[in-house]
Amino acid sequence: MCAQTNVEGNVYRHRAGLRSAIVGALLCCVLAGCVGGTDVTSGSDTSAAGGDVSLAIAPGQTFDLNQAAGLPGGGNTVKLHDACMDETIGRGVAVGILTPYAAIFDATHTLAYVRMDTDDTPGAAARSIEGGVKNVVCGNGSAFVGAKKALVKIDVATQAVVGQVDLGKDVMPPDSLIFDRSAHRVAYPVVGGGLTVLDSDSLASLGVLPVKGRQHVFFRSDGDIVSVGLQDATATEYDGATLAPGASWQLGGIRQATLAAYDAARDDLWVVEGSTVHVYDTTTEASAPVSFELPFVPKELELEGDLAVALDYDPTVVFGSRMAVVDVPDRTVTLTTDRDERLKHVDIDPGTGTGWFESGKDNVVVAEDLATGAVDSRVDIGDTAEYGLVAAGGRTWIGNRLGGSTLVRLDPATGATVEVPTGSWPVGAAYSPSRGRVFTWDMLDGTVTVIDEENATPVTTWDIGVRGTTDAIGDLVLDEKRGLLYAVLPELGRIVVVDADTGTKRSEVEVAVRTEGREGLSGPGTLDVAVDTESGSLLAYSDSTGTLTAFAADDDFRQTGQVEVDGKGLVPYPLYVDSEAGTVYLGPHAYTTTDLDPGESLSGVSRVVAVDHERGLMVTAGEHDGVPTLTARSLSGRESGEPVSVGEATRLVPTYAYDPTSGAVFAYAMTENVVRTFAVG
Repeated sequence: MCAQTNVEGNVYRHRAGLRSAIVGALLCCVLAGCVGGTDVTSGSDTSAAGGDVSLAIAPGQTFDLNQAAGLPGGGNTVKLHDACMDETIGRGVAVGILTPYAAIFDATHTLAYVRMDTDDTPGAAARSIEGGVKNVVCGNGSAFVGAKKALVKIDVATQAVVGQVDLGKDVMPPDSLIFDRSAHRVAYPVVGGGLTVLDSDSLASLGVLPVKGRQHVFFRSDGDIVSVGLQDATATEYDGATLAPGASWQLGGIRQATLAAYDAARDDLWVVEGSTVHVYDTTTEASAPVSFELPFVPKELELEGDLAVALDYDPTVVFGSRMAVVDVPDRTVTLTTDRDERLKHVDIDPGTGTGWFESGKDNVVVAEDLATGAVDSRVDIGDTAEYGLVAAGGRTWIGNRLGGSTLVRLDPATGATVEVPTGSWPVGAAYSPSRGRVFTWDMLDGTVTVIDEENATPVTTWDIGVRGTTDAIGDLVLDEKRGLLYAVLPELGRIVVVDADTGTKRSEVEVAVRTEGREGLSGPGTLDVAVDTESGSLLAYSDSTGTLTAFAADDDFRQTGQVEVDGKGLVPYPLYVDSEAGTVYLGPHAYTTTDLDPGESLSGVSRVVAVDHERGLMVTAGEHDGVPTLTARSLSGRESGEPVSVGEATRLVPTYAYDPTSGAVFAYAMTENVVRTFAVG
């Protein structure tokens, strides 16, 4: 990404004659912790004179971003997906879809992180929670986390996993974990397998409810179960003890339902059609509904006690949502609010009248007074070390897109951090040494934040007139030589060219992308860019179309080359430019930067981290048994050092930045939420 290309091609080059060997050695010693007495200056400049090249990589320090922010270390919930609050003990649990950790929080703070896929938990059948978490429910002092194929039980008070059940099949549909607190039952639907019902205390199986298709299932106050088929507007009762089907009836007055909720206190079924809520008395089959209107068509409807909450939002963006609070006995809307962030998955505390929401914008859980709409608290669930770059004096700036739209400046010599606010969704950052500025591309605001690097303070914000609309992974790089910034909008297939001194939009470059049917961690796709500062060639890789395209640095940005690449496993941020050699690396694949003529691919490499011609070496990233590794290689390709482990096996591989002054590599491990340092050569 920008963190890789900025240093070597797009930011600055350090020559050996200008570099202080003493300063470089001291900084490397700080970064590496002088592990094993490594001579950090060995071979650093001898390649130019024909001497040996040191290909050793020494691990250094590890910096935990959560601890720097005053949060517990040892894990975080990246890309927060769901949260619940157990009002009986005043604690809640939050889960994210890209991490094996669950966060335990109280009304104001995150208290701990609990890992859910360890081998030493009772009944450990779910070997991989990461990347498959769907939702979480709380109650009776426990939390139940629904993953892709497993159910995990957490004792919230002791902050420990106390059981796991492998469901054997993918769950279907998502966000449909059901918890009957009074009867101590928990249930989860699986594809082609009905609804698996478990004893919530022991997790022993109680049987399978033979529901089919997309059903909304509710436990009734008498212990029986009612299932609502939205497409055919039918309701079916099941015996709570035997799970055998009973009476089934048509919900009159409905043609196409979208949502359903159950009022356990009154045995009423709420079914949503458009903006209309139809309320049925389930004790009387085929009863005529009592209907009322919501102020909008909701995406969610939750009901607890005397309160119901309807939510409306665009599921593809992280800003903007509407809420309507309904008095259940009177069936009247008592409050409507508009928010500039996407609030989802509300958990209602009827005793205090509080709604606990997951915010899709800042990785926080929001507690809101459902009587007034006032925000009572915002609980920070954790930062994210998504990417980074190297700036003055070996400091690194770390992108924190999912953890609250900030950049974090880390001084590795002292461990000191400063967190600087940016606009929404900073998907890329770049550093200009001649200007002393760090730039971020705040894609969802359509702005570039300009930061004074030395003082770690925002200077100004430029509105470039176009913004992203989804949670795609964009990019930002700087052509220091020409004073141009390139900001990327993947879902629009657009690269916006911005003057790095004035913020004026110079041009727009179109790139072919595919947005339909795009799902998963990259939303509608990723679009990575890089610049060859020698030729000015602009390189763009679209993972949605599997193409790498080169554009000339002229007024028209005419296309000079394009190749199709098997990009599987290259997401995110796979581009690296070696401007001195005129080579761009897309993962292990090498091409010329101007016309994309193919070069020799690298074996056993997932991406190039750095090319240092002064030291005569290359640093590459790869994997061994799923664990990310770094390897130093000679530029001749004839020799390579031993691979060094970079953290642990996770769904998302680390991103990297290189400091040519000291020969230090920074590894940004997003799902671990740490930054690791390594000394090379």
